[in-house]
Amino acid sequence: MSMTVDELTVDELKQIIQEAVEQKLSEILGDPDEGLELREEIKARLQRSLEAERRGARGTPAQEVAATVTGKRFYYDESISGDLIVYPTDRDGIEPSGSKVRIPSHAIDFIRGEIRKAGEIAMGACRDNPSPGSLGEKLRQQGKSPQFLSYVIPLLTKEGFCTYFKEGRRYVIRYTEP
Repeated sequence: MSMTVDELTVDELKQIIQEAVEQKLSEILGDPDEGLELREEIKARLQRSLEAERRGARGTPAQEVAATVTGKRFYYDESISGDLIVYPTDRDGIEPSGSKVRIPSHAIDFIRGEIRKAGEIAMGACRDNPSPGSLGEKLRQQGKSPQFLSYVIPLLTKEGFCTYFKEGRRYVIRYTEP
């Protein structure tokens, strides 16, 4: 039984087009990795990922993955406009590890306000000893963990609220006017 295009849903038509394009690209380009060997560290990482999947670990959609200023991946739920739930990852950046971190919206609002007020401020995300005058120190004075900054700053950067750069050993946050 054949169908006409007008009998298909938009999603069905998209699926057919996607499959046709993938097939044609595969025919034209072939496998660019054919003949190459996987490095042992990549094999081990893939194996851990497959084992996690077998144990029932669910993948996280791409829009829920971000990285700290140092490049460490983390998963997150919700958005930067409300309470933020963060899931730090294992050393490979694949699976969530340890406990989830809840960052209340009022802490995010405080961070935004301090960045806006300062214009440019040292990050100071060290949990135990944030640098004097840093945003981490100000956050700690509010009874909140300076480590919140490791997760909040990349998301604020993503939305265009601020940028950051490395200056010596420290990171500096710069407010970006809307």
